[in-house]
Amino acid sequence: MKTKYLLGILFVTMFAASCNRTIDNKHRSLTIQTKGIEYDSLFIRNTEIQPFFIKGEKADSITWTFQIPDSLYKTTASFEILPKPFDWNTNTTFKASFIATINGKDLYTHQLTLDEESSLFTLAYKDCKTIENIFLNAKTPEGTDSTVIGKINQTIFTVEPVEDSETYIRLIDPFYSLFMSQNDTTYEEYVNRYTLLAKQYPDSKYLISQFANHLSQYKDKKDVQTIYTNFSDKYKGTIWGEAVEKYLTAKFENISLPDALTEESTPIIKDSTRCTVIIFSASWCQPCHKQLPVQKEIYQKLKDKVDFVTISIDEKKTIKQWQEFVKKEELPWRSLLAYQDIAGVRGKYYVPHIPHTLLVYPDGNFEPFNLWEENEINKLYALTGN
Repeated sequence: MKTKYLLGILFVTMFAASCNRTIDNKHRSLTIQTKGIEYDSLFIRNTEIQPFFIKGEKADSITWTFQIPDSLYKTTASFEILPKPFDWNTNTTFKASFIATINGKDLYTHQLTLDEESSLFTLAYKDCKTIENIFLNAKTPEGTDSTVIGKINQTIFTVEPVEDSETYIRLIDPFYSLFMSQNDTTYEEYVNRYTLLAKQYPDSKYLISQFANHLSQYKDKKDVQTIYTNFSDKYKGTIWGEAVEKYLTAKFENISLPDALTEESTPIIKDSTRCTVIIFSASWCQPCHKQLPVQKEIYQKLKDKVDFVTISIDEKKTIKQWQEFVKKEELPWRSLLAYQDIAGVRGKYYVPHIPHTLLVYPDGNFEPFNLWEENEINKLYALTGN
C-alpha cells in the first residue's frame, strides 16, 4: 500500500473526552519511549468497547508510564498515542503513526496493540506532517458532538517490532477484517487472506479483536465461522470471542419501531413465513438514495414473495426530511424510524454504515445483503425461485 493512502485513512477522528479511570485497584503498567522528540504531555486512547483516555506520567525526558486498570486491559487490544487532546483554539487534532520495514517493505499503522509478553514500546521520531482543511469530528469541552474544519498534526515514528509480536502482526495487515485495499482484491481473496493469518497467528489478540469488531463486513456467517475456527482458545472466553459466538448464533430480534408516516409502533418483521429485506437508510445519505432504483426494481420482481422495509437512522431533528423523501419517492414498502435508539438499533443488527441491507430468513437467521452486487441479487432471486 502506498504511504499517501495509508496516512490518509484516519483523517476523520474523534476526541473521546474521558478522564483517567480508576475502576479497580489492579492495573498494568505500560511504558512508552519517544526517542528523538520530547513532549510536555502524552496520552493513550482507545475507542473500543470501554473507551478510555489516560494521561502518562513522565519518568524522564523521553519516557512515559501509563497505568491501565485490569478491567480496561482485558477489554482493550489497541490504542493510539496523542501528545495532547484536541485543541479548540486552532481546531487541531494530534495523531501518531508508526512505520516498520518488514521483508523489505515499509509498513504503516496508526495504532499499537497491547502485547501480553511486553509492556514497553520504543519509538524513534522520523517526521512530522500537518494536514490542513479537513473535516474533523470532535467533542466540545461541554461534551457535545461537533464537526469542524481543522487540521491534523501527525507525528511519524519508526518501530522495530519483535517478529510475530502483536505489533508485528498489526503491521502486516493494519486493516484486518476491514476489506480495505488499493488493489482489485475480491471478497473471496480477502477471506482467504484473513483465514490464513488466523491459522498463522491463532493466539493473536489483535487479529481476534479486529475480527470481532468488524463482523458485519462479512457477507456470510459461514465465512465468519471458517475464520473463527482457526483461532485458539486463548481469547475465545473474552469479550471478543463472546461477540463472535453471539453473532454466529444470533436470531433476528423483531422489535417494534414507529412508522415513518403514521408514527404507529409496528414490528420490523410482519410476516415471519417469508424472507424480509431490511434496508438501513437516512435522509442525508446520498449513496442510499442512488441505490433506490435498484431497490425498487428488485421489489417489483419479488414483492409477492419477499417483504421489504426501510429503517431510517435519522435523528429526531431530520425526521421531517426523511418523511418528505418517502412521500416524494413514493416508497412502495414500509418505512420505520430508529431515532429513539439509533445506536441500539445499529448495534443489535450489526449495521456498520449506510446504505446497509439485511436479509432475514423465516427461521430468524439473518445476514448482510449487498444490493450493489449482481451476484448477491441473483442469490436472492434463486432463493425465491425467480
